[in-house]
Amino acid sequence: MYGIIGLPTETYEDLDEFVNLCKEIKQKYKGFIITPSFSTFVQKAHTPFQFAGREDIKTLEKKNEYIKKEFAKIGIKARTSSVKWDYIQSLLSRGDRTLTPYLIEVFNQGGNIGAFKSVYKDFEKNNKLKPSDEIVLKEISIEDELPWDFILYPKNKEVLKSEYKRLLALQ
Repeated sequence: MYGIIGLPTETYEDLDEFVNLCKEIKQKYKGFIITPSFSTFVQKAHTPFQFAGREDIKTLEKKNEYIKKEFAKIGIKARTSSVKWDYIQSLLSRGDRTLTPYLIEVFNQGGNIGAFKSVYKDFEKNNKLKPSDEIVLKEISIEDELPWDFILYPKNKEVLKSEYKRLLALQ
């Protein structure tokens, strides 16, 4: 079972529903091993949630711990992704040409996860990146031009705007 923590409009009651679902499955199918895995929300281009903000690292780490604790209460071990690595994925997903020097340095240092993390720390410490929270955490106006808008995609931006509004209205 796979889930995403930190989706826009998510509540702790939503997290509890994951636990309840697994509890029901565990009771119904005795001996069946359930290993739920969760990553945190990463905005992706050409999806309705490309406009959405992302919760901060501390909040998402608390949610990861909460979900692990709640699953442990019913004897299930839940796996969660690294919130900090997911943050870097969001940075890459939403970034624009200003990330070019960062990406070149990551390549020069081997292009592996360690390079992404160490170069990120160096660039942030030495102010070589614009504040990444401005890229990762903020909600983008549906009227803003996005770095990837020039890419032809079967769904036009108006469809994505409409779907984003509809999804937020489900709260």
